[in-house]
Amino acid sequence: MRLLLSPRPRLGPVATFSLVAMVPTVGLALVLGNLLRTQIRDRAFGEARQSALVIAAALESQLSAHDLSTALPRGRLLAVDGIVASLRGRGLDDAILWNREGRAVYSTNRSLVGRSVPLSSGLRRALRGSGSSGMGRRDVLDVVVPLSFGIQRAPSGALELLSPSTSVQREITRGTRLLYLLLLCGLAALYAVTLPIVWHISRRLRAQADENERLSLEDPLTGLPNRALFLQRLRKAIADGEDAAFAIGLIDLDRFKEINDSLGHQSGDLLLREFALRVAGIVRDGDCFARLGGDEFALFLPEVKDERPLVAFADRIAAALETPFFLNGLPIEIEASIGSVLCPHHGRDVETLVRRADAAMYIAKRDRSGHQVWSPDHEDFQPEKLALIGELRRALEQHELVLHYQPQARLDDGRVVAVEALIRWKHPTRGLLPPAEFIPLAQHTGLIRPLTLYVIEEALAQCRRWRDEDLDLGVAVNIAARNLADPDFPTAVDDLVARSGVGADKLELELTESAVLTDPRRAVDVLGRLERIGVRLAIDDFGTGYTSLAYLHQLPVHRLKIDRSFVGSMIENADRAAIVTATIELARALSIEVTAEGVESHHVWTILRDLRCNSAQGYYLNHPRPADEISGWIRRRELDTAIAEVAA
Repeated sequence: MRLLLSPRPRLGPVATFSLVAMVPTVGLALVLGNLLRTQIRDRAFGEARQSALVIAAALESQLSAHDLSTALPRGRLLAVDGIVASLRGRGLDDAILWNREGRAVYSTNRSLVGRSVPLSSGLRRALRGSGSSGMGRRDVLDVVVPLSFGIQRAPSGALELLSPSTSVQREITRGTRLLYLLLLCGLAALYAVTLPIVWHISRRLRAQADENERLSLEDPLTGLPNRALFLQRLRKAIADGEDAAFAIGLIDLDRFKEINDSLGHQSGDLLLREFALRVAGIVRDGDCFARLGGDEFALFLPEVKDERPLVAFADRIAAALETPFFLNGLPIEIEASIGSVLCPHHGRDVETLVRRADAAMYIAKRDRSGHQVWSPDHEDFQPEKLALIGELRRALEQHELVLHYQPQARLDDGRVVAVEALIRWKHPTRGLLPPAEFIPLAQHTGLIRPLTLYVIEEALAQCRRWRDEDLDLGVAVNIAARNLADPDFPTAVDDLVARSGVGADKLELELTESAVLTDPRRAVDVLGRLERIGVRLAIDDFGTGYTSLAYLHQLPVHRLKIDRSFVGSMIENADRAAIVTATIELARALSIEVTAEGVESHHVWTILRDLRCNSAQGYYLNHPRPADEISGWIRRRELDTAIAEVAA
């Protein structure tokens, strides 16, 4: 059955070329051979007809029309024999004189003289005045020409010459043999010239095909197996038997994107190659260490039935990463998060195993544990969230994340002086996603740092464009607690500000009270470095946390943003109104500006203005909108204000 289903062997390029070249050559030989035979026969017929016309002219001078009515007398018979004898040496077989009744009055074969025969088609044409030629029976050349005497309108008879075709056949055979020999030599010369070229090209094509097949299963950067080969190994291991036992581990490098962005893609590629070399040096023979893409790697460990080899392997990776990587002369330390699963304990199909290893890896990254073996307790880490995390990485690289801006206006004159940048995800299939859909995932997976830097970079670039359009606006960006725990964060911000060409005072970073209280000492240090850069700092959602007045005084903060929960209900709730009033007074005493969030009515706007609050934002001004819509709205607002002032 396998033989029946196996594909038929295919011809190689050389054999294919040989057949392709031979077929038209053989066809050409047949066509030319047929043409040659036709030309030789036509030439033979022409020569025979010319001979017949010569003899006919001689006979017309020696005979008369009356001579064809009866048998030729002896004298005239001998005269005709003499005329015909001149052609007998050139292969003439027989010459016959016919009268109009179809009776032979002369023939070199005397037995035909006096005999009558039915008129053949050639003889009838000759008697009508047109000659004919053709191959007669037994391959004899048969030429018939009319005989006219004087000015008679109709021929009185006809002369028929019969010649053997042996010489014609010999010439045809000799000519076709020569033709075939020449074509054969030409084909041989063609093969001699082109077959080495075709063979060389064929070898190159086969080598290229083999190389393409290898590259399709190999990562070009590290030389490791790629995702396709890794999954192929998994499927084969599962297909080998129901009792197959193995383990897989998914490995993700922590902070790789930050290193890649800071030092450049060449350094990032060098880091990936060096990491691949280190890990490849500690895996066992028979293991499959692969690169899945980006900074994600995977390991297939056959014949592993418990967690101990997984833990040992994770420890070996951690030990291998203790030695810094040197990139452009700089020592770079990096860590890895590993998630692993066992087959068949954690699943019996590739998709389930990979998904659960992915979940364990992200949990290891979230908990900073380095390694995590999947357990049923991780089942609440939904697959769609895992998929969204992977897509978020791609979204950062492909700039699918967009910024909308909400204006902040001064309460004393209503002039818009700044905007808050709010991120949205323009997902290719799920539409525009709000930050609540993906920011928590970024905070738990280490993506919050590149995400924050992405927002800062885009916001500063937009700020620069507005400045070039004579629109002087500051921009505020939210940062997370993990940004404050990152000692390199101020340096990255300083670099982005320098590259943007915008003054550092145009950037305001907003952080929550809880973010500060997560690690107060480190937060104070990071905020101090940011202030020295010239960046403005703001406490967002003030009033919902537990910042003490004394601690607030120690923070290098330039602005407090009163939470919308207090501002929105200050008209109906006197306690909330008192908190808003006290916050404004407190900030004024500390020389800190105050912005009220969630302003949704003119009444609230007026109250805040009377309380000498500095600025406000909320739906009363405008919803968060794309940059071009906000800039157009600001210009219309300024124009309306100018018209109102002139009218007043």
